[in-house]
Amino acid sequence: MQRLLKISEQTVWQVLSKIVNAASTLLVLGLITRNYGTEGTGVYTLALTYIIFFYLAADLSLNNYFLTKYSKGSKDPSYLFSLRLVWSVCLIVLANLLVYFMPFNTPLFQMTVLVGSLAILLNNISVSTNLIFQANLKYQQYMIASVVGSLMMLISTYFLSLKPYPISVLMLGVVFGWLINNIISFYLANKLYPLKFLLPSWGYLKNLLITVWPLSATLILNTIYFRLDSFVLTSLKGFEEVAIYNLSYSIFQTILVIPTFIMNSYYPLMLLQIKENLEKFNNQIKLAGLFLLLFSVLVIAITWMAAPIIIGIIAGGGFSKSADTLRYLVLTLPAFFLSSLFMWTLMSLKKFRTLFLIYLVGLFVNLILNLLLIPVYGINGAIITTAISEYLILSMQVMILWRGIK
Repeated sequence: MQRLLKISEQTVWQVLSKIVNAASTLLVLGLITRNYGTEGTGVYTLALTYIIFFYLAADLSLNNYFLTKYSKGSKDPSYLFSLRLVWSVCLIVLANLLVYFMPFNTPLFQMTVLVGSLAILLNNISVSTNLIFQANLKYQQYMIASVVGSLMMLISTYFLSLKPYPISVLMLGVVFGWLINNIISFYLANKLYPLKFLLPSWGYLKNLLITVWPLSATLILNTIYFRLDSFVLTSLKGFEEVAIYNLSYSIFQTILVIPTFIMNSYYPLMLLQIKENLEKFNNQIKLAGLFLLLFSVLVIAITWMAAPIIIGIIAGGGFSKSADTLRYLVLTLPAFFLSSLFMWTLMSLKKFRTLFLIYLVGLFVNLILNLLLIPVYGINGAIITTAISEYLILSMQVMILWRGIK
C-alpha cells in the first residue's frame, strides 16, 4: 500500500507538470496556426519532430540503466552528465548537416532546425538532472523546473509572434524555455547529488556501450518508427498536409505521456519487486495491464466526443480535418498504453536484445506500410500504419512475456 501511494504521488507530480507543459505547447501551436497558416505550422512542427530525434539520440535511454546502480557516492551520474554534454554537441552539428539531404529541405526549414537544434543540448542537461529526481523519487522538483520552463517558452513565443518574424525565429521560444528549465533543474538536482563535468575512462565507456547498446538502439528504433510517418507524408504530400496531421498528433502525444509517467514512477519499484517475489511481480503486471486497458478505453470515448472542440480551441479555422485525424489516432491507445507497460517490464527483466528485435521488426513494417499507404491514402494511410505497427509490437511483447511467465 505504501508503494502504491508513493507511485501515485510521483505520478501526480509528473501529470501536473505535463498538464502545464501540454497546455503551453498547444497554446504555442494555436499562436502559430493562427499567424502562420498551414505551411508555417507544417515547417515548425516538422522541425520540432526532426529535432526530437536528436533529443533522444543524445539521451539513449541511459537513465533506466543508471538507475540500477545509482548511489550518492558514485561517479556514474556525473559520467553520464558529461558524456551527454559532449555527445549533444556532436549531434547538433550532425542535425544541421543532415538537413541538407532531406527531400523536403527548404531555406526556411534549414534555419528553423538551426535555431531549434540548440535545444538538443539543453534538453539533455534536463534529462541528466531527471535521473537524480527519479532515483530519489523527487518528481515535485522536476515539476517546478518543467512548469516554469514551459511557461517561459509560452510567454517568449507569444511576444515573438506579435512581430512578423519568420517561423524560424519562433523556435527561440523553445530554446529559451529549455534554458530556464536547465537553470532551475540543475540547481535543485545539485542539492541531491553534485553533478560535475567528469569524463570516464575509455575502458568504462567501452563496457558501458557493450552493456547498453541494445537498450539505446531500441530507443532510437522506437523513435524513428514512431514519427517516420511525418517525414514520408511531407516528402509525398507537402508541408500543408503534415501540418494537419501533426496538429492532431501533438494532442495524441500529450495523451501518450500518461502511461509513461506511471511507468517512470513504477520502474524503480519494479526492480525491487523482481528481487523480492517474482510471482507477485507477475500478478501486479497483469493488474496494471487491466487498469491501463480500461483507462485507455475511457480516454478514447472522451477524446472522440471532444475532438472537434479541442481542435477548434487550439487552431481556430483551417484545421477541421485534424479533428477526424485525432479521432482515428486515439483508437490505437490500448496498444500504446499496454506496450509502454510491457516495454518497461521487459527492461526490468533485462530483455534488452529482445526489445531491440521487437522494435526492429516494428520499424521495418512501419516503413514499408508508410511507403505503400501514404501515396494512396495520405493522412489516413499514416494512421492505418500507426495502428498496424503498434498492435504488432504489442502482440510480440505479449507472446514473449506469456512464454516467460509460463
